[in-house]
This record gives sequence, C-alpha cells and structure tokens, in this order.
Amino acid sequence: MQSSLDFKLGNIVGRGGYGIVYTLLNRSDIVVKVSSQTNSCRQWSNEYEKIVAAFTSMKAHPLYQSLTTVKMIDVKMFTQKDRTCFMVMERVFRPVYGDCNPKTFNKDSPTLQAQFGVEDSDLIHKGRGQFIGLRQIKGYLESCPMYQNATVETICHELGIFIGLLHFISKNDGYDIEVFLGREYVEPRLKVFIADFDLSEPITQYDKATISRMTFCLDAVPYFPSKDNPDLFNRFANAYRSVAKSAGFLRVADIVLENYD
Repeated sequence: MQSSLDFKLGNIVGRGGYGIVYTLLNRSDIVVKVSSQTNSCRQWSNEYEKIVAAFTSMKAHPLYQSLTTVKMIDVKMFTQKDRTCFMVMERVFRPVYGDCNPKTFNKDSPTLQAQFGVEDSDLIHKGRGQFIGLRQIKGYLESCPMYQNATVETICHELGIFIGLLHFISKNDGYDIEVFLGREYVEPRLKVFIADFDLSEPITQYDKATISRMTFCLDAVPYFPSKDNPDLFNRFANAYRSVAKSAGFLRVADIVLENYD
C-alpha cells in the first residue's frame, strides 16, 4: 500500500462532518477518507482499531465464512500526516440498475443505504447517499441476472447472523453502523456491506446501558427488518438468536429484540 503522500485523489464520492471520501486516480479498487477536522485523527484511529478487532474475532467463525451476501467493509490501513488523517478502505460500487454491461459497472454515484425495515423509500440525503427501501432493493436484485445471487429473505437471514456475530462473538455494540447495497470491484454480484464503526464501543458486560446501545444499533435507522413484516423479521431474529444461543447470551438477544421497535 502506498503512503498517504502518494495518494492521487480523484472524484468525491462521500462527504460528511468527519471528512471527505475520494476515489483514487491510481487505484480503482479502494477509496480514501480524508479528515476535514483537526480533531478527527484520534477518533479515526480508534475506529480503525475497533474495525480490525471486530473483524479479527469474527472472520474465522464458520458462520461468518458461510455468509454470501453480507460482509464487513474491508478497511486496509490508517495513516496520518501532520493534522490530516487518512483511512483507506475497499471501494463499494453502486450497482447500475438494469444494466448488465460490465463496462458500465464502475460508476461514481451516491452510495445506496439499504433499509430492509421500510417498504418504499427513495431519498437522497446530501453527504450521506441515497436511502432505499424494500421495493427498491428488490428492484436492484431483479434488474440483472448477475445480481440475482440473493433474495431479500436470504439477506435478512444473513444480516441476523452478522449482527449476532458482531454483538456476541466480536462483542462490539454496533452503535450507529450503516448498511450499504453494492458491489466489490471484481465481483458482479450484489452484497450488503456493514460500515462506519466510529461510534461503536467494545462490549465488556451486557448491562442495561449496553443493551440500550445494542438496540439502537438495530432501530436508529430502519436498516433491519421491521416487526411489521413478520416473515423478514423472523428470519433476521431467529438467525440473531441462534448466534446468541451458541455464545451463551440468548436472554440478552431476547431483551434486545423485545426492545427493538
């Protein structure tokens, strides 16, 4: 990996209070997040360490290895120069709706934040991307034969496994994480990517405050299936509970799901 001094910044693909996400002119498979505030570096360093810790404890687990449609975004490195910090991560490409031509796959456009808890949503929030609901997600999955590696039912089941692994194996509360629908650089199939761990915290004990944060992970934004859709919710909840049971925390999982609105 090149040092921060060698970064040849391209187009802006994300923006927020934390900084700006750029493509790289000399690498198509990664992006770099560049801080816009002098106090960001310590926070970003902590986020990088939390991501590495969570992924390290999760990646060898057979259930994580079995996932085909859900993954943690791959963060490559963190570096700092003077008061500017850089976080390098894999680039998630937005799928091109209804277009199966590989030459047009890799386009710069707003990221897709996938909300499995609402039926119909299509809103662009400046700096955060485009938020879509179940109907729109299904539209993407059905728009191209190469995208039909998954159904919303499969994804919701695997989301339950992933969050269970995060909460009970990696022991990270997942506070304020985000869920994206997209593609990897060399992989035409659609996947769901879990990202943004800056506000998450390691779990030392499953007390009332921690359980509240774990619940917030699920219902702050309707990324996960709603109880108003019993089929998808039960797929998610049963998978989540199965991971918790295997780790000896079934009662904690039940409390989280009971409090989940």
